[in-house]
Order: sequence, then C-alpha cells, then structure tokens
Amino acid sequence: MAKYVVNSRLSFARNFILAENNRSRSSPLLQAAKRYPRFEQKLSKRKIIEIHLMSFILMTVILFLSSEPLLKKFASGIHDVGMWLSLITYGTIGILILTIVSCLIFIKLSK
Repeated sequence: MAKYVVNSRLSFARNFILAENNRSRSSPLLQAAKRYPRFEQKLSKRKIIEIHLMSFILMTVILFLSSEPLLKKFASGIHDVGMWLSLITYGTIGILILTIVSCLIFIKLSK
C-alpha cells in the first residue's frame, strides 16, 4: 500500500510539472513575444548622464538630511560638528565616485 501511495504522489508531481511546462510554453505573452520583433530602447549618452546626475543629487540630499539622525544613533554622546562635516564630505565623495563609475558602465554598455 505504501509503495502505491509513493508512486501515485510521484506520478501526480510529474504530471503537474509537465502540465505547468506546457501551460507556460503556450502562454499568450510568449506567443506575442515570438510574433513581434524584440523592442529595445537605447538611451542616449545625454539621458544616461542626466539620470545619473539626478540620482547623485537625490542621494546627496538624502545623506544631508539623514546624517544627523545617523550620528545620533551610531555615535550618541560623542558626535560634534566635525564628525557631521566629515560624514557629509566623505559620503558625498563616495556617492560621487559610485555614480561616476555607474555612469561610465552604462555609457559603455549602451554603445
């Protein structure tokens, strides 16, 4: 009896997987993808630079607004203006470097 239960469960699982595979192959989305050519929109260099510039400005503003709560949480009692300025300065430099690297990678990939 136990052998029959195990075999019936295995066959159910196998049939379920086969049915799911057939269903996913014949989905309307996949059929539409085969009928129509692939649509790729390449971004221009200017658009890539604009997006990265805006993201740099946004992340810098977020750093500026959250630096005081970050210092209160992680350096409570010992933080001062020097630590705050250091966090703003080094954080902005880090964000700038990462944004420039990301921008260069995107420009290289868009060619």
